[in-house]
Amino acid sequence: MIGAKRTNLYFLLILALAIVLRCQGLFNPLLDKHSWRQTDTAAVAYNYYTSGLNIFQPRLDVLPEIRELEFHLYPYTVALLYTLFGFHEVWGRVVSILCGLGTLWFIFLLTRKYVNETSAFYAAFFWASSPMAVFYNRAFLPESMMLVCSAAGMYWLLRWSETEEARFLLLSAGLLSGAILIKLTSLYLSGPVWYVLWQRLGKKIFSRPSVYLFGLVALVPPLLWYGYQHQLFKAASWGTSIFDIGNDKWFNQAILLNPDFYQKVWLQYLGEQHFAFTGYAFLFVGWVVKLPEKAKVFGIWMGAVFAYILLIAVGNYVHEYYQLVVLIPGSVLVGRGMALCLEKTSQWKNPAAWLLTIAAVAWLPVCGYTKSLSRMKFDITYQMAGESLAAVSGKQDRALVISDGQPEVLYYAHRKGWHLEREKYSLAWVNWYIAQGVQVVVVKGKEQKELTRLPQDISRLEKSITLEDQSTIDELKKYLIPVKQTNWFWIFRTNLPESAALGRFPGP
Repeated sequence: MIGAKRTNLYFLLILALAIVLRCQGLFNPLLDKHSWRQTDTAAVAYNYYTSGLNIFQPRLDVLPEIRELEFHLYPYTVALLYTLFGFHEVWGRVVSILCGLGTLWFIFLLTRKYVNETSAFYAAFFWASSPMAVFYNRAFLPESMMLVCSAAGMYWLLRWSETEEARFLLLSAGLLSGAILIKLTSLYLSGPVWYVLWQRLGKKIFSRPSVYLFGLVALVPPLLWYGYQHQLFKAASWGTSIFDIGNDKWFNQAILLNPDFYQKVWLQYLGEQHFAFTGYAFLFVGWVVKLPEKAKVFGIWMGAVFAYILLIAVGNYVHEYYQLVVLIPGSVLVGRGMALCLEKTSQWKNPAAWLLTIAAVAWLPVCGYTKSLSRMKFDITYQMAGESLAAVSGKQDRALVISDGQPEVLYYAHRKGWHLEREKYSLAWVNWYIAQGVQVVVVKGKEQKELTRLPQDISRLEKSITLEDQSTIDELKKYLIPVKQTNWFWIFRTNLPESAALGRFPGP
């Protein structure tokens, strides 16, 4: 067993490992994995910064700029840092990293208090080196803040279950409310929350005023916010609703009957990307070997995560970051599994088994580094197109971007407008957007995320417009005026009255 003092020392070493892994590409543009969502989030932060710090009015760059959104506490925090230190995207990454380190701290506390010292060391080590924790703890996304609110909220609820101190209960309720506001899917935490309350109070749960106060603090703010946002959705001209059951994120029977859902989510996403293969084995051991009574909450927590994956089936199938919530209870159980395996194999007279276990543990930071690094490759031409768009257009001009991405070019131009996917391009669609007020059209070449750092000489990048793009450009040149052309993108202006533009284009 590792003693308390030595565990604290090891924790500091793990903290250093976590910082080093998460500071990779700290100053890179927001154009690596999930660049569309990172720049969408960054646009909200920038619009808070430039349009007034009204947290109740988050605005996007992709029109309509006001639509149904989750509570943007994360970009609002970043916007506050912009006002203090000036605009630079690095502040978004810094907030994510600090939240990730906070989650590491609460995982360490949870495991040390409710499992043991040795498992706490390994649980923190796993969180520090898990590939997806590494990448998303430095991405310009709200997930990192949601995770620290979740871990801290559950920690203080468990502390309350020991003492029934009201301050712990209120602190937990506030943090859990924050997690739900940031990501509505955090409602899955109702499973472990209910378990903790029931274990402490039993049937008295229904007669305790403190429990009702806890529920009010945790649930009323999200209820008010999402109710307000849904009214905005119903008033918007277009967009998708958070509550669109069976379509965008939530329960979908067809996908649950698709074998590829289980292969992709349970093997590729969880097995390879979150648990780095060997972590899956340690998770199994830590969960299956009988848990101490006070640690059973982590098994319940994991069960709630798996139920959430099935309920939010589409979101989990499409996006790997939807499973990040598994890493909080997962780290605790992986840490316990590592401790058990290393203890048992060290007692055997077979050194090969012990060395194999050591190798499985040592593999985690290696996998964390390589897997996260592969996701940090980016396509700088989005930024180049955005900066060029800003140079040839006015702040009030509306733009249409034809590309593989979504808001990236608009974000780096700080312009409002629309995005048209390359495969959906047609003159009829361009004509329709011009009727909506588009003055500038950008055609960007096929996405090629190859860079891991900014090149000293961007002009040496070997990229070219694909043949498909060239045919698009040739067609648009018949109707629009090119104002900027490179090997990576073209920019056109309409420079025509709306009626003239409609007359020159083929009809839909």
